[in-house]
Order: sequence, then C-alpha cells, then structure tokens
Amino acid sequence: MPPVVTAQVFIRKMRGQSQPHLIAADDGFCYVVKFFNNPQGHRILANELISSLLLQAVGIHTPEIALVAFDKQILSENPEIGIVSRRKDVFTPLPGLHFGSRHPGSTGKLEVYDCFPEAMLPELYNRNEFMGILVFDKWASNADGRQAIFHWAQTMNVAPAASESRWVAQMIDHGCMFQGEDWVFLDSPVQGLYMPPTIYGSRPTLSDFDPRIERISGLDADTFNASFNAVPAAWILGEEKELTGVLEELQKRQERIPQLLKETLTYLRVRSKRRAKAPAVEPIPQP
Repeated sequence: MPPVVTAQVFIRKMRGQSQPHLIAADDGFCYVVKFFNNPQGHRILANELISSLLLQAVGIHTPEIALVAFDKQILSENPEIGIVSRRKDVFTPLPGLHFGSRHPGSTGKLEVYDCFPEAMLPELYNRNEFMGILVFDKWASNADGRQAIFHWAQTMNVAPAASESRWVAQMIDHGCMFQGEDWVFLDSPVQGLYMPPTIYGSRPTLSDFDPRIERISGLDADTFNASFNAVPAAWILGEEKELTGVLEELQKRQERIPQLLKETLTYLRVRSKRRAKAPAVEPIPQP
C-alpha cells in the first residue's frame, strides 16, 4: 500500500495538462501532486496509482508514490495552490488525499530533464526498460505517448557493493492508461511510443521483448487485487463496478500482448523504411 504523507510546503507549479504541483511533505520528500479535481478528471489518479504499483511489480523504474493529504490550513495559507480553468477561474483543490509521485531529489532541486539526446543513449543506465514500458503501454492501452524523466544518480555496478553515477530514466505520467478518463481499451500501433523511436534499436523484433512479455503476462491475481485495492475509496465512489471491469479486461489482455506489440513493431519498421527513402533536405544557401 502507498504511504500516506501530509503536505507541508508548496514549492511550485509544474507543467502538464493536469496542472500538477510540487509539494514538500512531512516524510522529507517532495512530490509531484495531481489533485482529485484536476482538469483531466479524477479517474487519472486511480490510473496513476494502479499503473505505478504494477510497474514496480515488474521491475520498471517509476517514481515512488504516496497518497498526499491536504488539509484546509495548507490550502488557505497557500493561495498559489489552485487549478485554473479554461475561463481562467481558479479552483482550490479539495481537502483530502491526492496522488503524489516522488521527485528524484528530496529537496526538489535536482536537475531533471524530460528529454534525452539520441547521441547519449549508450550512456543511459536503464535504456532496456523502454522495451518493457512499451510492452506495458500496449497492454494497458496508454492513450498518450510515453513520457519519461532523466536524471543523474548513483547506480549499482557489476562489482559487489560498488556503485557509479549514471543517467537514469524513470517512467512517469500514467494518467492516460486505460484511455484516461474513459476506462476502455483501444488498440493503435502508435499509442504509447516514445519519441524518438530509436530508443528501441534499429530493427526491433518480437523476440527482443520476450523477457518483458513474460514478466507482464505472469502478473497474478493477487498483484492485480493489491494494486486496485490500494485506490482510496473516495477516488472511485460510485464507480467501483467500472474499475473492476478494467481489472478483468487487463487480465484478459495478458494473452494478447504479443499480438498488440507485433502491430507496433510493424509500424516502426514501415516508418523506418519511409524515413530511409525520404529525399535529403538541401541546406539553405548562406548569403
């Protein structure tokens, strides 16, 4: 179960359609918080929580999560905390539990990037996890492109008790799993892809993904139930039946993962061929 922490200090607003906020909590960590009454809808909180726990279960780097409690005092003392509507009206988040994704730096000051140069891919410690997250995204019907953050961190080396500093990727922003607010499953070859797709190698084949397919296909009922039971009741009040349907469909889709992935790999190969045949762009003459 995710820990419950209490919001203490507002740090800053973050980018994103859900209008997340960076908050320092009483456990000494900072969290990127998505509020229940965010513009993308309350269901994305359940999507984030369930997906994060399932990703942890299959060994894919994703931030630690928590249920972040806000009381009336912190909301009243920090008027900067608010959701801005399309009409520019400001709504105060509701008191109670909201979804928190831990920032890689405990103070929130660690340099974190949301893109990574292709030329530096060999330096990325866990590049192979992009293979795993693609399998996951196809299975869970991620309606968005794959989002990740990159930061410099200590990693374990091959030698016993040794470590070194490397670039590490964390998979973030899982609110559009299960097609976001819709809680349905649609299959498209382009959904869930990370750009640029060179992250998957020059010509990825289905066999390259076998270990990840096996890991996700092997998730058992206890793991599913634990992930779904971790969702606060207030987040899904009156929608318990619909969320149970998502659970059941996820389990059914485990056997379809190879086919879902195969369609995307075909798309990537066709895309690669088209790019290779595209005429070179002539440089603009300099005056």
